[in-house]
Parts: sequence; structure tokens; C-alpha cells
Amino acid sequence: MVILDTTSAGVQKFRMIDPHIILSELYNYPITIITQGNLTDINNVTDDKLVCHASIAQSEDLTRIVSHLQKNGMKLIVDVDDYWELPTSHYLYAYAKTNKLTEKTINLIKKADLVTVTTKHLAKEILKYNNKTAIFPNSLDPKESQLTIKPTQSDMIRVGWTGGASHLEDMKIFRNLGMFTKIRGAQFVMAGFDIRIRDQEGKTEENFEKSVWKKYEEIITNNYTTISTEYKKYLFQLDRHLSYYNEQNEPYRRVWTKPANKYMKIFNEIDIVVVPLVDNIFNKFKSELKLIEAGFFKKPVVCSNVRQYADVIKHGESGFLVDEKRSHKDFTSYTRKLMQSGQMRVEFGERLYEHCYENFNLSTNSKKRLEAYQSL
Repeated sequence: MVILDTTSAGVQKFRMIDPHIILSELYNYPITIITQGNLTDINNVTDDKLVCHASIAQSEDLTRIVSHLQKNGMKLIVDVDDYWELPTSHYLYAYAKTNKLTEKTINLIKKADLVTVTTKHLAKEILKYNNKTAIFPNSLDPKESQLTIKPTQSDMIRVGWTGGASHLEDMKIFRNLGMFTKIRGAQFVMAGFDIRIRDQEGKTEENFEKSVWKKYEEIITNNYTTISTEYKKYLFQLDRHLSYYNEQNEPYRRVWTKPANKYMKIFNEIDIVVVPLVDNIFNKFKSELKLIEAGFFKKPVVCSNVRQYADVIKHGESGFLVDEKRSHKDFTSYTRKLMQSGQMRVEFGERLYEHCYENFNLSTNSKKRLEAYQSL
């Protein structure tokens, strides 16, 4: 089997690389990984199946290569982990519309011999275009070094959010809450900070003023008024290699983006995880990955009450689910409840860990993947 590894870092790890390495280790399943750097090697492979991510629809060269291989008898497996039609608020909306990515992605889905997805909700949507679908949830390998549970200590209760550049509408849920930085003894930790932006042509540049992460920080810190003047000056230096002497005592902490094989370590520096998600058509098909990451670190979660999160969280037992109409109150009130009870944090975290270990374990979930591949 050929694994076409040409996607962005997170998707590359969770959908292309880790699941297939485990498959090879557990079942001696033969895999050949082709990266963007050695793409010419694809002309020499003799494998009977090819796995690619739906994002290759952005590249006419890649789709042409894949179509040629499929015509010559190779089975095409396309992985889809997100909805293909972006909301206008998405940072890639203009780029996607200009390049007709929705149409190109749907065409690729239609051509596939098998479409793999993250959730039952996304699978149902895929069936409109292709009835050969398999659900492989995002899963983690408990043996991965970055998943070592080794919590750090702090005098603050650290409320953490981790994510990417597509969550501006979700972060706006926090806009009128007075934020968690106004809860005595709380520090809001935002992980994934980046100042790179992509223009309408897909080119990348660094621009803090235009970066969505500046907007995130403005929401979280009430336009930087909840932090000290000295700390604000430090943040605006935009130097990831500098450190600030009193950062642990500020009500907000910025954590720069890290590689996919290192970024989850930040959960050891978080006590409560918040996961806001606006209930729109795009978000309906996102996976439970942020809850899974928190679960593997035994962290309690306060999250939006969307269907995929409700599939994982038992309200009041392994976390709290917040209805959208009560977001302005309940994200803060539920977070405060968890802050006030160390025992509740431990119990919720343990229950979420047990659920995630059982249902989102990369090793135990590999058998179903093996069976699906062998059926082609």
C-alpha cells in the first residue's frame, strides 16, 4: 500500500502516518510512504492500493497522478477529516472559492474506491457521493512519548485551549464572558500561536497584525487590558525564543505552535480544557480530536454541546456540555465549578481517560482498518 504523505502537519500525523505505521507494526502490513519530496518515486511502485488525503484536490498534478494510477488498476482510498465547504469566516474561504476546492474535493470523493472518515456524522454526508465508506476515528497511540502524563505544578488553575487558525468564530463565544482571566486564580493558556497567514493565492507570510491569533488574544485578554503593560510589551516582541520572568503569574499565557509530534505535551501544563465550537454546518462534521487529546492526559473538559462532543462527554460525569444559547454564562460557571473542586477535576479526567483509551486507541482500532483495506 502506498501512503501519499503530502498534507499539512496535523492531518499528516493523525490520518496518514501514525495509523499506517501501527498497521504495519501490528499486522506486518506492507506500506510505502511517498512524500512531496520524493514524489517521483510513485512512478516505480507496484503496490495495489493508494491512500491519500482529500486535500490533494488542491493540486492538479497530484490528482492527475492519482487518476493515472487508478486507471492502471490501483485502488484509491481517500481520507476525509473535514467538511469540504468552508464558511465565509474561515481563513481559507477566499482561497478555496477562487480555486473551486469544494467541487474538486467532491469529484475526488466520487472517484474513490473507498472513503475513510473520522465520525459517523461525516460518513452519512459522504454517502451522498460515495457509498463505499469506512469510519476510522482519530486515535492516539498511548505509547507515544509526547503522551506521557507528567503534570507540572502551578499556583494558578490553568484553563487551556489548543487549536489552529480556523476557530475565530468559535473563540468569539468567549468575547463577552469577561473571560477566565477575570476568575481569581485562573490563567488562560492558549497553545498553537502562530503569525503565519495564507493569502488568496495560497502563499504564506508572517504578519501579526493580520493574523487571526492576534484576534484570539484580543478576545481572551480584552484587548490586552487584563495583563500587565510589561507583559504586553514582551508579547508584542513576537520572539518565541524569549521568556518572560513572571509569565506563570499572568492571567494569560501564550504558547507558540509546535510540531505535531510535540504539541500535545502542553496538556501537562493545563488543568481544565475548554473547547468552544459554534454549531454551524462546517463544525458539525469536525472530529472529537480535542476531547481525545484532553482525555489521554486525564484533563476535565468544558465544551460546546455539539453532536460529536456529546458522543464522548457524559455531562456532569466526564465533563460539561454547554448549550450554545447559554455559552455566555455556562462556559464560565462550569469552569469555575471545576476550579473550585480538585476532586471533581480528577474524577472527570479519569472517566474521560477511560472512555478515550477504550474507544480512541490507535492499536485497538487498527483491526477495523486492516479489514477494510483487505476487502478491496
